[in-house]
Amino acid sequence: MMLSGYAFQEYVEWETKSVQEVLGTLIDHGIKVNAVFYFDKEGKFSHMETNDRYYSEGKGDFYKKPYVVRVHSYQKSNGYLIPKNVSASWILEDGTFEYYKGVLERIVHHPKI
Repeated sequence: MMLSGYAFQEYVEWETKSVQEVLGTLIDHGIKVNAVFYFDKEGKFSHMETNDRYYSEGKGDFYKKPYVVRVHSYQKSNGYLIPKNVSASWILEDGTFEYYKGVLERIVHHPKI
């Protein structure tokens, strides 16, 4: 949702689940993954949940585990409202493992010439 143009690619399908939930399916080279995208009452993306992201428990073993990306706040950048504070976490049997927590300063788009 940080680069909204990806939402309109031919290999992405969307299904409305409710007023504030959308199921996104990406199909590429025979690989299919799903995620549910959630939006707040103002229509801003709040978080995404998927069970199609792999987590490494070491020793080269990878397992699909629940994964959540959250937008904690927004900011204006070049006239656009973009995420500011963002986190990404796996939900594991013994608790949450926060994989990423950061602040986006800006998103730079490079148009094709």
